[in-house]
Amino acid sequence: MDLSLPYLSLISLGNESLMADCLWLDLLFRLGESIKNESGTWYLTAYVDAITTLSPSFEGAYELAGTLVPKLTGDFQYTHEVLQKGEIHVSKGNPRYWYILFYLGINAYFGQDDAFLAARYIDAASKFPDTPTFLPVFAASLYTLSDNEFAGLAVVERYLKEFDDPYVLHRLREKQRSLQNKIDVNRHREFMRLIVNPNGSGFLEAIGFE
Repeated sequence: MDLSLPYLSLISLGNESLMADCLWLDLLFRLGESIKNESGTWYLTAYVDAITTLSPSFEGAYELAGTLVPKLTGDFQYTHEVLQKGEIHVSKGNPRYWYILFYLGINAYFGQDDAFLAARYIDAASKFPDTPTFLPVFAASLYTLSDNEFAGLAVVERYLKEFDDPYVLHRLREKQRSLQNKIDVNRHREFMRLIVNPNGSGFLEAIGFE
């Protein structure tokens, strides 16, 4: 099938959203056949591009891109770009909007090896209604893995004021201790380094004074 935008715009007769729905159903059918027959899915990104161009607020296409494109094509850069498009065009009132932010976080961690960016996306996703309770703990874990312990600690301390679930609070306190320990260790190392080299800059900051 020709998925070029001029052709699709022509045959849609002005009903771009309806054409996007038809392409969505066709894509799901083709994916099912491909998975069943263990054949290629080279057409996947072309369908996603066509659907999200005809109907930029088509949330399901972005969610599919976040889950299947990295697995079937390994193209994390494409996934990041199309999810960013969804972040802009899908209504924040959509009850599944947070999935876009969630998959942006997953993609940032596994595709870009950026734990801090991943944590920021997961943190943003956790602020939406009816999201899983594990999201703040997940974001805190990612902040712990990142190189920005101070930002992570600030977010975890904010979480501690916002949540009342005993399990979530227990896990958040664990992350709080872990982040504080990393900060203390790094500060001690910097302090020792500056003792050896007292003329180095940042001595007062290293010992906690500004």
